[in-house]
Amino acid sequence: MIYRKLLDQYAELKHLEKAVATPKTSEYIELIRHLRAIKPGQFGGQTVIIGGAGMAGLCSAYELSKLGFDVVLLEAQKTHIGGRARTFRLSEHVYGEFGAMRIPEKHELTRFYISEFKLELRKFVQANPEAISYVRGKRLKVADVEQIKKSFKLSEEEAGKSTLDYWLEIIVALIASLNELQKDELFNSEITDATIKELDNKSLYEVLLQGGFSKEAIEMLVSTWGFETSLQFSLLEFLREEIEGIWSGEFDEIVGGTDLLAKAFHEELKICTFQNAIITNVEQSSNSVTVNYKNSDGEKDSVTGNWFICTLPLGVLDKVSFEPALSFAKSEAIRRVNYDSSTKILAHTTKRFWELDDQIYGGGSSSDSLIGSTWYPSDNPDKDVKVSNSESMFLSSYTWGQSARRMDQIPEADLKEYMTNELGNLHPSLLKDPSAIKMFYRWSWTNCQWSNGAYSFFMPNEHSEFYKDLIEPEGKILLAGEHASLTHSWMQGAFESALRVVSHIVDTFKAP
Repeated sequence: MIYRKLLDQYAELKHLEKAVATPKTSEYIELIRHLRAIKPGQFGGQTVIIGGAGMAGLCSAYELSKLGFDVVLLEAQKTHIGGRARTFRLSEHVYGEFGAMRIPEKHELTRFYISEFKLELRKFVQANPEAISYVRGKRLKVADVEQIKKSFKLSEEEAGKSTLDYWLEIIVALIASLNELQKDELFNSEITDATIKELDNKSLYEVLLQGGFSKEAIEMLVSTWGFETSLQFSLLEFLREEIEGIWSGEFDEIVGGTDLLAKAFHEELKICTFQNAIITNVEQSSNSVTVNYKNSDGEKDSVTGNWFICTLPLGVLDKVSFEPALSFAKSEAIRRVNYDSSTKILAHTTKRFWELDDQIYGGGSSSDSLIGSTWYPSDNPDKDVKVSNSESMFLSSYTWGQSARRMDQIPEADLKEYMTNELGNLHPSLLKDPSAIKMFYRWSWTNCQWSNGAYSFFMPNEHSEFYKDLIEPEGKILLAGEHASLTHSWMQGAFESALRVVSHIVDTFKAP
């Protein structure tokens, strides 16, 4: 997690650091090289229909086009390309991210495409000791957050440990106890190892409790680290991210907005792209797939091809009918795999009061109230006063789970007053000058018709029960998207799934 970068302060736990500092080597760059080495042209006359122009759909279309496939891309939204890469702009320099906002250092596949399209990156400030933690009515700088212990009823042993100690002694130590084959099993489509199956049956909360920590200690950990609504998820989700070193490395962001990556993909494609194309039903025969769709006015059309790559989020896919019906196992996986909720609220400001009044230049603050976490622009590392005094935009609230769903229910007429008061706990100067915020803009991924949720994140046992069936080819129908990967909630997962289905089509292709 965020505080893994403090490991160097814990010399006595160096053997644990070594145990998790060997992330699973990505084979996806090699897979791209393999695909790019194939002589184009041998797939002429083969048509691949792709449902959804999010990152998985765009990447699939891009790689298939390079190989010479005929590609038809169907996207339900009239004006948006990029799926959950969604940048909200008021001007060239005043923008924020409703969707993906940062790229982990270890996500080499995402970085490959960013580099290929020559997009500019800059450091995304993930941790800032000057940022604020507001927990149980107390406001502290992140640098002083350990002082918050006084607000919790901790045992003497618990009070003598930091929140980092909790994570190291349970999660990192657990990984250290696994052998290399067991670590690899965490990334397999099917789990066969008894120990990993047992771990898949546990939530993060269960493991923290079984590790000997009290509910108060766990509450202190998740309140200060900002992931209280994630306790119920499968332990395996957290083990994978820890093994891959996601939170121990640096992060970057795309200068100008994350959606520039989606636009770069789309601009390179010389294919048929139909927007306002809402997929209704799919008919599959032994050698073809027909995808029927309509526009928002109800006008119907269809397209027939040799393959159908479906990247629709599962909540949207569940509303599409198939003839013949999908297998019972895949249908159950589509219905039951968990999606988390997420809501973001961007604030348009007259000035950067967090820089001028609190000396916070990038990074995130957290609160145990409904607003969750707050993130600041990373584009002023030189602390330019002129920039600080100019209009800006920051992510005033980033919430997940039921917190997000509750945030969704605040009436629009009440949102500004509520948000200003809550942000005042982090930034008291805002209460003296509430006019510093001009407007709030809210986006709910659960309420978005074309996502029905923010991202897939497994509950206990879902990896064992559903993942293999979810990604199994169904004749000429293949699923892709971050939900069809084990890198949930990240663009990297969308790209991984895209390369998987492209590789499957290439490997199973037989010339007529």
